[in-house]
Amino acid sequence: RYLVCKWKLPQTDLIQRHLEDVNRQMYDNRNANIDTLELVSEEVLRADATFHRYVCDSNNAIGRNQIAALLKIAAFCRNRDLAEPRQMEVKQKCLALWKLPDGIRKFANKGDPDQYVAKLYKEWNSLTKEVCQVEKRVQNPELRQTFPSVYDWCFVPIGTVENAGKNLRTILLGKGGKEVYRFEPKQCSWIPVTEVSIELPPGTIIYAEIVRELQGQGKSQIVIHTLHIIEGLLLGGENIRRLPLRQRLARCQQ
Repeated sequence: RYLVCKWKLPQTDLIQRHLEDVNRQMYDNRNANIDTLELVSEEVLRADATFHRYVCDSNNAIGRNQIAALLKIAAFCRNRDLAEPRQMEVKQKCLALWKLPDGIRKFANKGDPDQYVAKLYKEWNSLTKEVCQVEKRVQNPELRQTFPSVYDWCFVPIGTVENAGKNLRTILLGKGGKEVYRFEPKQCSWIPVTEVSIELPPGTIIYAEIVRELQGQGKSQIVIHTLHIIEGLLLGGENIRRLPLRQRLARCQQ
Protein backbone atom coordinates (compact mmCIF):
# COMPACT_ATOMS: atom_id res chain seq x y z
CA ARG A 1 0.00 0.00 0.00
CA TYR A 2 1.06 3.57 -0.65
CA LEU A 3 -0.37 5.88 2.00
CA VAL A 4 -0.28 9.66 2.15
CA CYS A 5 -0.04 10.49 5.85
CA LYS A 6 -1.58 13.73 7.08
CA TRP A 7 -1.23 14.96 10.65
CA LYS A 8 1.44 12.33 11.33
CA LEU A 9 2.29 12.25 15.02
CA PRO A 10 5.91 12.84 16.10
CA GLN A 11 5.89 9.58 18.08
CA THR A 12 5.79 7.66 14.81
CA ASP A 13 9.34 8.64 13.78
CA LEU A 14 10.68 5.40 15.25
CA ILE A 15 8.27 3.38 13.10
CA GLN A 16 9.23 5.40 10.04
CA ARG A 17 12.94 4.72 10.57
CA HIS A 18 12.19 1.03 11.12
CA LEU A 19 10.28 0.80 7.83
CA GLU A 20 13.10 2.62 6.04
CA ASP A 21 15.60 0.09 7.42
CA VAL A 22 13.38 -2.79 6.32
CA ASN A 23 13.01 -1.29 2.85
CA ARG A 24 16.78 -0.83 2.59
CA GLN A 25 17.43 -4.45 3.59
CA MET A 26 14.88 -5.69 1.06
CA TYR A 27 16.59 -3.63 -1.64
CA ASP A 28 20.06 -4.85 -0.68
CA ASN A 29 18.85 -8.47 -0.79
CA ARG A 30 16.81 -8.08 -3.99
CA ASN A 31 18.98 -10.59 -5.86
CA ALA A 32 19.12 -13.13 -3.05
CA ASN A 33 16.99 -16.26 -2.99
CA ILE A 34 14.95 -14.96 -0.06
CA ASP A 35 11.89 -12.81 0.40
CA THR A 36 10.27 -10.84 3.22
CA LEU A 37 6.90 -12.34 4.13
CA GLU A 38 6.05 -10.43 7.30
CA LEU A 39 7.39 -7.67 9.54
CA VAL A 40 5.32 -8.54 12.61
CA SER A 41 4.16 -12.09 13.25
CA GLU A 42 0.43 -12.81 13.10
CA GLU A 43 0.47 -14.04 16.71
CA VAL A 44 1.73 -10.68 17.94
CA LEU A 45 -0.90 -8.81 15.91
CA ARG A 46 -3.75 -11.01 17.13
CA ALA A 47 -2.62 -10.56 20.73
CA ASP A 48 -3.89 -6.96 20.55
CA ALA A 49 -7.48 -7.60 19.47
CA THR A 50 -8.43 -3.92 19.16
CA PHE A 51 -5.44 -3.04 17.01
CA HIS A 52 -5.81 -6.20 14.92
CA ARG A 53 -9.46 -5.38 14.19
CA TYR A 54 -8.51 -1.79 13.28
CA VAL A 55 -5.82 -2.98 10.82
CA CYS A 56 -8.20 -5.49 9.20
CA ASP A 57 -11.04 -2.97 8.87
CA SER A 58 -8.67 -0.34 7.49
CA ASN A 59 -7.17 -2.70 4.90
CA ASN A 60 -10.60 -3.94 3.86
CA ALA A 61 -11.87 -0.36 3.44
CA ILE A 62 -8.83 0.60 1.36
CA GLY A 63 -9.23 -2.56 -0.72
CA ARG A 64 -12.91 -1.84 -1.42
CA ASN A 65 -12.09 1.70 -2.52
CA GLN A 66 -9.28 0.43 -4.73
CA ILE A 67 -11.53 -2.17 -6.37
CA ALA A 68 -14.20 0.46 -7.02
CA ALA A 69 -11.61 2.80 -8.54
CA LEU A 70 -10.18 0.07 -10.81
CA LEU A 71 -13.66 -0.91 -12.00
CA LYS A 72 -14.37 2.75 -12.70
CA ILE A 73 -11.17 3.09 -14.74
CA ALA A 74 -12.10 -0.01 -16.74
CA ALA A 75 -15.59 1.37 -17.41
CA PHE A 76 -14.19 4.71 -18.60
CA CYS A 77 -11.75 2.89 -20.91
CA ARG A 78 -14.56 0.89 -22.49
CA ASN A 79 -16.86 3.90 -22.91
CA ARG A 80 -15.15 7.18 -23.77
CA ASP A 81 -18.47 9.05 -23.51
CA LEU A 82 -18.58 8.68 -19.72
CA ALA A 83 -17.83 11.77 -17.64
CA GLU A 84 -17.07 12.30 -13.96
CA PRO A 85 -18.92 15.39 -12.68
CA ARG A 86 -16.58 15.74 -9.67
CA GLN A 87 -13.39 15.62 -11.73
CA MET A 88 -13.06 19.40 -12.00
CA GLU A 89 -13.81 19.83 -8.29
CA VAL A 90 -11.17 17.28 -7.31
CA LYS A 91 -8.69 18.89 -9.70
CA GLN A 92 -9.22 22.36 -8.20
CA LYS A 93 -8.86 21.06 -4.65
CA CYS A 94 -5.66 19.18 -5.51
CA LEU A 95 -4.11 22.20 -7.22
CA ALA A 96 -5.02 24.40 -4.25
CA LEU A 97 -3.60 21.88 -1.77
CA TRP A 98 -0.34 21.50 -3.70
CA LYS A 99 -0.22 25.25 -4.47
CA LEU A 100 0.09 24.69 -8.22
CA PRO A 101 -1.15 27.12 -10.89
CA ASP A 102 -4.27 26.16 -12.82
CA GLY A 103 -3.34 26.58 -16.46
CA ILE A 104 -3.29 24.81 -19.77
CA ARG A 105 -0.18 22.75 -20.43
CA LYS A 106 2.23 24.71 -22.60
CA PHE A 107 3.95 22.84 -25.39
CA ALA A 108 7.41 23.59 -26.63
CA ASN A 109 7.99 26.44 -29.01
CA LYS A 110 8.85 25.01 -32.42
CA GLY A 111 10.83 28.10 -33.41
CA ASP A 112 14.51 28.58 -34.18
CA PRO A 113 16.71 27.06 -31.42
CA ASP A 114 19.26 29.88 -31.81
CA GLN A 115 16.61 32.49 -31.05
CA TYR A 116 15.33 30.33 -28.20
CA VAL A 117 18.80 30.15 -26.61
CA ALA A 118 19.50 33.85 -27.18
CA LYS A 119 16.33 34.76 -25.31
CA LEU A 120 16.80 32.13 -22.63
CA TYR A 121 20.54 32.38 -21.96
CA LYS A 122 22.11 35.70 -22.92
CA GLU A 123 25.63 34.49 -22.03
CA TRP A 124 25.55 31.79 -24.69
CA ASN A 125 26.95 33.96 -27.51
CA SER A 126 30.12 34.63 -25.52
CA LEU A 127 30.49 30.93 -24.69
CA THR A 128 30.22 29.80 -28.31
CA LYS A 129 33.61 31.39 -29.06
CA GLU A 130 35.20 28.82 -26.76
CA VAL A 131 32.88 25.93 -27.58
CA CYS A 132 33.39 26.24 -31.35
CA GLN A 133 37.18 26.07 -31.08
CA VAL A 134 38.93 22.98 -32.36
CA GLU A 135 39.63 20.48 -29.59
CA LYS A 136 43.25 20.25 -28.54
CA ARG A 137 45.25 18.37 -25.97
CA VAL A 138 46.08 20.63 -23.05
CA GLN A 139 49.74 20.55 -22.00
CA ASN A 140 50.99 20.52 -18.42
CA PRO A 141 52.18 24.17 -18.37
CA GLU A 142 48.74 25.31 -19.49
CA LEU A 143 47.09 23.14 -16.86
CA ARG A 144 49.17 24.74 -14.13
CA GLN A 145 48.02 28.17 -15.24
CA THR A 146 44.37 27.17 -15.47
CA PHE A 147 44.29 25.04 -12.31
CA PRO A 148 46.79 26.48 -9.83
CA SER A 149 45.26 24.37 -7.04
CA VAL A 150 44.71 20.60 -7.11
CA TYR A 151 41.35 21.22 -5.43
CA ASP A 152 40.11 22.82 -8.66
CA TRP A 153 40.31 19.51 -10.49
CA CYS A 154 37.31 17.34 -11.19
CA PHE A 155 37.61 14.05 -13.03
CA VAL A 156 34.54 12.65 -14.79
CA PRO A 157 34.52 9.19 -16.41
CA ILE A 158 33.57 9.46 -20.09
CA GLY A 159 32.02 6.60 -22.02
CA THR A 160 32.00 8.26 -25.45
CA VAL A 161 35.31 9.17 -27.08
CA GLU A 162 33.93 10.06 -30.51
CA ASN A 163 30.36 10.73 -31.59
CA ALA A 164 29.11 7.79 -33.62
CA GLY A 165 25.51 6.77 -34.21
CA LYS A 166 23.54 6.86 -30.96
CA ASN A 167 26.68 7.39 -28.85
CA LEU A 168 26.98 11.14 -28.37
CA ARG A 169 28.87 13.49 -26.08
CA THR A 170 27.74 17.04 -26.62
CA ILE A 171 25.85 20.05 -25.29
CA LEU A 172 22.10 19.40 -25.28
CA LEU A 173 19.29 21.94 -25.43
CA GLY A 174 15.84 20.99 -24.18
CA LYS A 175 12.77 22.95 -25.29
CA GLY A 176 10.30 20.63 -23.62
CA GLY A 177 9.34 17.03 -24.22
CA LYS A 178 11.23 15.30 -27.00
CA GLU A 179 12.28 18.52 -28.75
CA VAL A 180 15.98 18.24 -27.95
CA TYR A 181 18.90 19.71 -29.89
CA ARG A 182 22.63 19.00 -29.78
CA PHE A 183 25.28 21.63 -30.42
CA GLU A 184 27.56 20.96 -33.38
CA PRO A 185 30.87 22.83 -32.79
CA LYS A 186 32.08 22.49 -36.39
CA GLN A 187 28.96 24.20 -37.74
CA CYS A 188 28.47 26.26 -34.57
CA SER A 189 24.74 25.53 -34.69
CA TRP A 190 22.01 23.45 -33.05
CA ILE A 191 20.93 20.19 -34.70
CA PRO A 192 17.83 18.16 -33.70
CA VAL A 193 18.62 14.92 -31.88
CA THR A 194 17.11 12.17 -34.00
CA GLU A 195 19.47 9.27 -33.25
CA VAL A 196 17.85 8.48 -29.91
CA SER A 197 14.70 9.54 -28.04
CA ILE A 198 15.42 12.00 -25.20
CA GLU A 199 13.08 14.10 -23.09
CA LEU A 200 14.32 17.24 -21.33
CA PRO A 201 12.44 20.00 -19.48
CA PRO A 202 12.05 23.31 -21.34
CA GLY A 203 14.83 25.82 -20.77
CA THR A 204 17.54 23.22 -20.14
CA ILE A 205 21.14 23.29 -21.38
CA ILE A 206 23.43 20.49 -20.21
CA TYR A 207 26.70 18.89 -21.22
CA ALA A 208 26.03 15.17 -21.38
CA GLU A 209 26.68 11.93 -23.18
CA ILE A 210 24.51 9.10 -24.45
CA VAL A 211 26.18 5.74 -23.95
CA ARG A 212 25.37 2.06 -24.38
CA GLU A 213 24.64 0.14 -21.20
CA LEU A 214 23.77 -3.47 -20.47
CA GLN A 215 20.60 -4.08 -18.48
CA GLY A 216 19.61 -7.39 -16.95
CA GLN A 217 21.51 -10.63 -16.58
CA GLY A 218 22.05 -13.79 -18.58
CA LYS A 219 19.85 -14.37 -21.61
CA SER A 220 17.52 -11.55 -20.59
CA GLN A 221 20.31 -8.98 -20.87
CA ILE A 222 19.57 -6.16 -23.31
CA VAL A 223 21.42 -3.09 -24.59
CA ILE A 224 19.97 0.31 -23.73
CA HIS A 225 21.11 3.87 -24.35
CA THR A 226 21.36 6.05 -21.25
CA LEU A 227 21.83 9.78 -20.76
CA HIS A 228 24.73 10.72 -18.45
CA ILE A 229 24.81 14.37 -17.33
CA ILE A 230 28.36 15.69 -16.98
CA GLU A 231 27.69 19.38 -16.36
CA GLY A 232 24.74 21.74 -16.29
CA LEU A 233 24.24 25.35 -17.36
CA LEU A 234 20.46 25.75 -17.23
CA LEU A 235 17.93 23.45 -15.60
CA GLY A 236 14.30 24.22 -16.31
CA GLY A 237 15.14 27.86 -16.99
CA GLU A 238 17.25 28.23 -13.83
CA ASN A 239 20.83 29.41 -14.39
CA ILE A 240 23.11 27.21 -12.27
CA ARG A 241 26.40 28.07 -13.97
CA ARG A 242 27.60 30.32 -11.14
CA LEU A 243 26.89 27.74 -8.44
CA PRO A 244 29.75 25.69 -6.97
CA LEU A 245 30.48 22.43 -8.74
CA ARG A 246 29.02 20.23 -6.00
CA GLN A 247 25.76 22.17 -6.04
CA ARG A 248 25.54 22.01 -9.84
CA LEU A 249 26.01 18.26 -9.85
CA ALA A 250 23.47 17.88 -7.04
CA ARG A 251 20.92 19.91 -9.02
CA CYS A 252 21.50 17.73 -12.08
CA GLN A 253 20.82 14.60 -10.04
CA GLN A 254 17.47 15.85 -8.72
